[in-house]
Amino acid sequence: MKHILLINILCVYLLGVNFSVYCVENELREDVVDCAEPSFDCAKVISRAEEFSRVESFMCDEFYNYNKFSDIFFTSYYNLIMKNISKSERLKVKAIAKEAMRKRDDISHTIHEIDLYIENLEKQAESDDEEEAEEADQTLRVYARKLSDPYDGITYQIELAYMQGVLELTWYLLKNNPELFTKIFKYTEKYKSIFYTEKEFINRLENKNDGIVASAELFMSLLENLYKDNLIDKTGKLIVKIDK
Repeated sequence: MKHILLINILCVYLLGVNFSVYCVENELREDVVDCAEPSFDCAKVISRAEEFSRVESFMCDEFYNYNKFSDIFFTSYYNLIMKNISKSERLKVKAIAKEAMRKRDDISHTIHEIDLYIENLEKQAESDDEEEAEEADQTLRVYARKLSDPYDGITYQIELAYMQGVLELTWYLLKNNPELFTKIFKYTEKYKSIFYTEKEFINRLENKNDGIVASAELFMSLLENLYKDNLIDKTGKLIVKIDK
């Protein structure tokens, strides 16, 4: 019950600060935001799903496209760092990014479990047992009307994986290349305060549910501030020019 309550609180919070609002050109539009594409090709993911992770196909679903902004920021942050560090540093940064993507793709197992749950409900809805069929059908109707969604928590788990990756890249810069951090985040002290210290963040992650809330809140604050400071575009991509 506590987990459900926290997720509901987070849903309300994200509705108020969802970065995707900046990507919608017409404020009257209520349809899916389609002005940004993640770092991978959704057309290929959809046509050759078996070659990609279930997380990527989830992120390409028109109903769950929120995470693409985090993906775009993470990818552009990683690429910018790689272009501006020495060859000797690149292996470490690559390892950080690889681990972040491993954690993201591990969420595929949870998505597959939900997929199986939905498949079983659909089978039950065709059952000869009228009571069982009616109960399953009612549940599927609720999901179809988006009054409830078994996949809701997946969005926040993916967000957490990206946020952890961003934080690990940031801790690396602050420790090994603070000058590059300053060049990327021009309002340095402001962004140091937005990026919680590693100790504070890890302490909050000790409570898994609170960690999900903390990471989403931090990521939304980060993207919104970066956009207002003209450091990213409306898709979440870093547009900072680094002086050599």
